[in-house]
Formats: sequence, structure tokens, C-alpha cells
Amino acid sequence: IKDDIANVQLAVSEKTDSYTIKTVMDSVATPHTQYYLGNQTAVDIVLPDSANVGQIITVCWYNGETAATLSITGTMLDFDFAPSANTRSEINALWDGRYWAVLGNEMAVPSEVTA
Repeated sequence: IKDDIANVQLAVSEKTDSYTIKTVMDSVATPHTQYYLGNQTAVDIVLPDSANVGQIITVCWYNGETAATLSITGTMLDFDFAPSANTRSEINALWDGRYWAVLGNEMAVPSEVTA
């Protein structure tokens, strides 16, 4: 079933020129892909050495308990991002033909109030 879902997502992505959506990291991040990693305490990402100009890799996750560490390593890029606990974090990497430009964003998630 997972393979069928992946095939459908790939077919839709190709037809709509949208991102491939994954929930598990590849050993090398795939350009034109969105990764939604859920509750992660440690994430390591290796960016490919090249891609088509303008291709983007987006990685999003929710870290609900302890601080996470995100390491991105590529031929021209060595980048560390350590989000705080209870945050939603996002990394966007854009290939310009020579370098990966990386933008990180972190948003605090308020604790639920119980009555």
C-alpha cells in the first residue's frame, strides 16, 4: 500500500508540477520534495551536491518535548539549526545553480490549557 501511495503522489506531483511529499527522510534529501517529519528529537539532512536551478527542499516538523538538532551538510553547505522545545520548525533550501540558500523558521506552539 505504501508503494501505491508513493506512486500516486509521484504521479500527481508530476502532473501538477507540485512537490513530492514524504514523511521519512532520504539519505540525501531529494529536490522538489516536502518532508513532514512529525515529532522528531534529532534530524540530520544531507543536501545533494546539485539540482536543477530553482529546486527547493522543504523540511517541516513538530518538536513537542525536547530540543531538536537539524544538521544540513552538502559540498558547499554546512548548516546547523537547533529549534527549541514545543515548536514547529521549517527549513527551506533553494538551489541557485551553485549554492544551497537555506532559510530556517521556528514558531512556538502554545501549551494546551486544561480546565
